[in-house]
Amino acid sequence: MSPEFGDLLKKFETVVDDGIETYASEKGDGMQRALMLAVIQAYADYRKAREDAGKSFLFFIDEAELHLHPTAQRKLKRVLLELSEKLDQVFFSTHSSVFVAESSEVESIFKTEKLECTTIIRKTDEFDKPYIIYELLGGSPADLLLPRNFLIVEGPSEFELLTRVIKRHYQTMPALQIVSAEGDTHQAKRTINAITKAFSPMSNSIYSNRFVVLCDMPSIKAKPGFDEFMKLNKPLRDNDQIHVLSFGSLEECYPDFLDWRRTADAVSAMNGDQKKKLARRVGDEISLEMFEGEMKTLKQALDLAWARAL
Repeated sequence: MSPEFGDLLKKFETVVDDGIETYASEKGDGMQRALMLAVIQAYADYRKAREDAGKSFLFFIDEAELHLHPTAQRKLKRVLLELSEKLDQVFFSTHSSVFVAESSEVESIFKTEKLECTTIIRKTDEFDKPYIIYELLGGSPADLLLPRNFLIVEGPSEFELLTRVIKRHYQTMPALQIVSAEGDTHQAKRTINAITKAFSPMSNSIYSNRFVVLCDMPSIKAKPGFDEFMKLNKPLRDNDQIHVLSFGSLEECYPDFLDWRRTADAVSAMNGDQKKKLARRVGDEISLEMFEGEMKTLKQALDLAWARAL
């Protein structure tokens, strides 16, 4: 039986000389990870040189990126891909955008998330990747490198609906980065400012006249804050970059089909998870004709964002 990789550091007398010669087990976590990378690299080279090296292995690595510089993360990813090309299979969990961003034909990416107190694991595809990377980088527009355009939406429900509609019906259109403002005009303002600042070489943002904002119709209580938001963003309003739904919630704007459309009172009784679940269902089931015919404000916002995409 082959030894555990950890044994190479803990039970064998592995000596490392990085200026001070000591046992590997006495080195810091970063050095131990670097040594582990070297061991895996050597093993990969050995297996490539000897196709008859033995039975195939399953590698399980938890948070493979820990203590590794992005360059080392990329190198480790290449080594793991080499291992999995023929004989071995590699499973690793990660919170690293580096591992996700650089994909290969021999890999599959699964996303783990909790929905309604239930943990689910689903396979992702190329459409999902920008959103996964966006989340791993902290959910800031500054972390994205030149998307084609931004569509800022009111909250998670709009995000869930539109990402699904685009994936099902508009994959050939320019890629948009949809950003949720979490149902708050103040957050929408911060998001707009972040986008403008992040992509403003010489104080001239390339997105200033391009991104689109989609808002709910404000309630009486929220109207003063919404009016202030519109006043402060008059250039965006004049440039047709701010679109407002006909109702105070997305759920009231759904087509009158099955149980999709909800009244204002019904919406007020829903929690966030219920709204997102409904948005996912509508996004997965709505036809192209129904979306374009009965959710015209959302389609207009998408059309404008696509038309002004870089």
